[in-house]
Amino acid sequence: MSEKILEVKNLKKHYKVRNGFFGKKEIIKAVDGISFSLEKGQTLAIVGESGCGKSTAMKSLLRIIEPTEGEILLHGKDIAKLNQNELKQSRKAIKMIFQDPYSALNPRMTVQNIIGEPLDIAKAYKTQEERRQRILETMNLVGLDSSYAERYPHEFSGGQRQRIGIARAIILKPEIIICDEPVSALDVSVQAKIINLLKDLQKQLGISYIFISHDLSVVKHISDKIEVMYKGKIVEEGTKNEIFANPKNEYTKLLLSSVPKIGKGKRKGKDDN
Repeated sequence: MSEKILEVKNLKKHYKVRNGFFGKKEIIKAVDGISFSLEKGQTLAIVGESGCGKSTAMKSLLRIIEPTEGEILLHGKDIAKLNQNELKQSRKAIKMIFQDPYSALNPRMTVQNIIGEPLDIAKAYKTQEERRQRILETMNLVGLDSSYAERYPHEFSGGQRQRIGIARAIILKPEIIICDEPVSALDVSVQAKIINLLKDLQKQLGISYIFISHDLSVVKHISDKIEVMYKGKIVEEGTKNEIFANPKNEYTKLLLSSVPKIGKGKRKGKDDN
């Protein structure tokens, strides 16, 4: 039986906004009572169009923004109720990879200092040599040459920058990594390489992923389980095979119908057999 490492129950994030300058305050329900669980070594995809609440949900989960209501249980301990010191410790177990691999990296820091910053914050080494070795080992894991250590983010391609971001996320060996649209800013050929890297790292390190995306063609290649979000709620959930083979919700069907199909609408010519 698989080990359940994260359980989210009735998570909500509501905002009070004023309707016009003199208008009444209204409540915007960005995330409205979602629940899901994540098992060790599993990839859970949360999919939906922009504005459906999936990124807000993940920021609430990390308490980058404070949730309005709900439980976030990491090994049974509620992250939503931790004080700042306890929260700092829990964040060693959950890291995040961001959508834009350039804006997520400090342009004034070298690659080794970007990757090593989580080690510095956690005080997770005894000597500078130990720090350097861990950085170089992590660079090797994500396919970055050690000669890149002293370079800066602007010297790299988008795919290489995302590898730097992945290295930064895995260096403390977290249990869970939240991937927030991690390949949407990359070329298609590079997307495949990053997806394959994430899958390889999962096998090697036993990482569990929460993979946020609007692109079901990408989700199909990496997910085990899928949660479909619409207007702050989860409207359908199931295994990858269940969702792709037999979607039940109309919104899920709409998302699936928007996935490009190779050859669809191609005219049959004399040389087509």
